Amino acid sequence: MSLTEAEELELMFLLEQEAAESDIVEWIRANQIVNEKGDPIEFERHRFLLDIYRDESPKLCVMKCSQVGLSTAAILKEFYMAAKRGFNCIHTLPTDDDVRSFVRSKVNPIIERNPAIREKLIGSTDNIYQKQVGESFIFWQGTKGESKGIMITSDINFHDELDRSDIGKVETYHSRLAHSQFKGEWFFSNPSRPNIGIDVYWQMSDKKRWHVKCPHCGEWQDLDYWQNIDTEQKVYVCRKCKGIITDEDRLAGEWVAEYPGREWSGYHISQLIAPWISAAEILEQEQTKSQEYFYNFVLGLPVIGGANSVSRTIILQNCTLDMKKKPRFNLLGVDVGKVLHCVQGNEWGITKVFTLPDWDSLEKYFRQQGVSLCIVDNAPDTEEAARFVKRNPGRAYRAIYDYNDKRKDAVEFIERGEKSGIVYIHRTRMIDSVIEAYEKSEVKVFLKPNDPQLVGKQKAGVIEDCLCDHWETLYIIGEDGVDKNLVKKDKMGNVIRTWENSGPDHFAHANVYFEVARQKKLPAANMPEDLPRSVPRSRLSSYTGY
Repeated sequence: MSLTEAEELELMFLLEQEAAESDIVEWIRANQIVNEKGDPIEFERHRFLLDIYRDESPKLCVMKCSQVGLSTAAILKEFYMAAKRGFNCIHTLPTDDDVRSFVRSKVNPIIERNPAIREKLIGSTDNIYQKQVGESFIFWQGTKGESKGIMITSDINFHDELDRSDIGKVETYHSRLAHSQFKGEWFFSNPSRPNIGIDVYWQMSDKKRWHVKCPHCGEWQDLDYWQNIDTEQKVYVCRKCKGIITDEDRLAGEWVAEYPGREWSGYHISQLIAPWISAAEILEQEQTKSQEYFYNFVLGLPVIGGANSVSRTIILQNCTLDMKKKPRFNLLGVDVGKVLHCVQGNEWGITKVFTLPDWDSLEKYFRQQGVSLCIVDNAPDTEEAARFVKRNPGRAYRAIYDYNDKRKDAVEFIERGEKSGIVYIHRTRMIDSVIEAYEKSEVKVFLKPNDPQLVGKQKAGVIEDCLCDHWETLYIIGEDGVDKNLVKKDKMGNVIRTWENSGPDHFAHANVYFEVARQKKLPAANMPEDLPRSVPRSRLSSYTGY
């Protein structure tokens, strides 16, 4: 039976549509998909994104700079995988505030402006944390705060801004992939430090870099800031022949893997491959931005050092076994994670770094050791912390972080009333103070890294592997030049300078709580005559400093 002309045309249309929808890029083109601003998704100047859009590898990571269109790519890839592959997706961001901002400013406008996406949606777009696309779901979750876990099977876990996220929380989502055949884990993030966050996955990947061909000598090369920018002419040049590389040359590149065949498909994106960013603009950012900003957000590279990060050097320089003066006090700081992370010491410095399994163990240890003062994290086990403090009035306080700049001092102990037993700590200012104490050698660590005499829980490496590692995950945001989209803001829209973490940081916060205990005025009868003055009074409360 032969087809009519109309039937042939309809069949051709259906076949073309099926072909288009089998490839995300063709789907974007066929449906004239636009971004959140209503601008068409174009690949003429974003050719380096084509392979990333099309890459459906179960293990995918992109270590990236800022402002290259990856957020839109992530959203469209998720909607496409949900609609065309039938996959459930979980998309994580650092905080719940990030989730709300991201969904309202980017996801919802993309839905509203694109009928091809909107028609697949079931239900209202008002639900911030989940969207149903056909029979599939996309969930958005923050990794810090009170976000509840997702109890549904996921096919792809998409982790956005990994280096600002709670890595422990991110890892818990892996269990949601157990019943999926695909078991996709996709990571897109600006880097922070080497061997942390996105850099861990990049190092495991095939390491694809965008290579361009020199029009003069034919040399293929990935663009490097130190070798491919002429600082006098302010142009891109070939690292071999020094001939000028044009915007068109940068555009007409291709991805080349350093280690083809590895399980993880990895891409590195720097602003040097974006044809709309000139060499002069790159040079200006190197001169005007902080080192961390330039590396992380312009070059898309991890970096250690500078005022925006914490180096283990400042801790190790204070390590000693020589306690010249007899201590009077036994002080303890406790941060709560899966276990209790403890930093113990006296008025002169730290003597022990260890963990306890539970609150009963802490209570027993507290009494056996005769702890003079213990500062314990109020969250996440608020009830347990409250009971512990109530049993030990005057010798234990619950630590609550805040960013209240109206509070006169960085630390405020509440001694009376219904909030008695609470110590409010300005998080940023107190972390600054502890770092300052280390930098000025005003606090000692009476342990040697890798000392063979250390046994048991004081085993060799406790300082390097516990205290130093946890401090090195901290980095500052909110300084001049830091990406405005990556900072916290108050209700008035003002940027809040704050320390973020790119990995486990429990011992660092236990260290902060220990320092709060070390700086509290204890009864005069128990005070030695020559106690140290480690933190300036002006930065702390009337209860702090000796």
